[in-house]
Amino acid sequence: MSSNSINLVGEFYAMSRLFLEGYEATLTLGNTKGIDILLYNPKNDKQFKVEVKTSTSIFNEKIFGGKVFSWMMGKKHEILNDENLIFCFIFIDKVTKEYRIFFVPSEDVGKYCKWEHEHWLKSEHKKPVKDGDMRCFRIKIDETTQYENNFKVFEQ
Repeated sequence: MSSNSINLVGEFYAMSRLFLEGYEATLTLGNTKGIDILLYNPKNDKQFKVEVKTSTSIFNEKIFGGKVFSWMMGKKHEILNDENLIFCFIFIDKVTKEYRIFFVPSEDVGKYCKWEHEHWLKSEHKKPVKDGDMRCFRIKIDETTQYENNFKVFEQ
């Protein structure tokens, strides 16, 4: 399956879960940078922008505590602080076809991406590493996290 197909699967899965929770959601088309879904919460009359990131890979990263889900991010994500922008991180298990969904406020994503990159640069590596624009957002597989199924983020 191509990465574009995987991304679309993630976006449609996110949409279905949002609808099941009673939100109104619209998939953006074209070149809407950083926004995949526009969401309206009729309970509090608030609107949100949702950026969906989908991954099918598990990494064993000793410097980050073992097995993790990981999503590629960029340097620009370090400075995010938009209370109406929510990241939706989706992990799809290709074997079992099971999904896990995480909703994270952009401010938390920004803080984590900044910390993660600094931690990675300072860590011991087999070969010298160069600073670049790539970042990652990681969640430990076996960790209970406040972000999994975090639909309350749309209730603020």
